[in-house]
Amino acid sequence: MATLNNAPLIELKAALSRRPEEWILAAHHANIPPIEGIIGFLDWRLHGIISKLFNKKILHEDTITLIPSKTKLGGASLLLYVFGESSLATTNLMKNMKNLQIQSLYLFEQTFPQDFLPKLKQTLDKAGISWTTFEPKSQA
Repeated sequence: MATLNNAPLIELKAALSRRPEEWILAAHHANIPPIEGIIGFLDWRLHGIISKLFNKKILHEDTITLIPSKTKLGGASLLLYVFGESSLATTNLMKNMKNLQIQSLYLFEQTFPQDFLPKLKQTLDKAGISWTTFEPKSQA
């Protein structure tokens, strides 16, 4: 069962309700079950769909999955980037965002590896995709 610290989740819920973007971009490691922190909260809000996709082995390294949600995430849809040890690249991610005609998104920085973030932000800027970050004051 997931353990959740309420403080950052309250911040996250409030952020989702005031966020103008239609897209949320989050990431998760392919070999770690998505049952805690921000991904755990998103999974819970989406009735366990992320866990179900991992359990059915649909999500694997270097996949980008669109999880639509018009009511559970404040009207936004989730783009979940599943990465592994060798798949930290922006090519597939940007290709999918271009196909979806994404112009702005809500970036959940804490879900991405810290060494990947500068490259991701630079690539988003270069592509003309505006982004807003969610940074909780307390840790999940």
